[in-house]
Amino acid sequence: MRDRPWLLEGDGRFFGCGDSRDHRDVTHSTDPKVLAARKRFERILQSLPRPKDGAPGTSYRRARRSYEKHFLPRYLKESATSKPPE
Repeated sequence: MRDRPWLLEGDGRFFGCGDSRDHRDVTHSTDPKVLAARKRFERILQSLPRPKDGAPGTSYRRARRSYEKHFLPRYLKESATSKPPE
């Protein structure tokens, strides 16, 4: 999934794209802007129907497992320990 400044790969890797063709891997960033973008992408993904298992051209199950293994635990931990903006 992609918008102008961000790219979320199917395997859970997250990139900051900016205005250039250089993509910075920000998968493990703790920057509040990156975390907010990841959260926004997660809300979008949750609102979409899941592809059927085995559908041609999809590797949803593998991508979702990777996302849940690498990003979600870290995101939830950081969300629980971060202070809301004042």
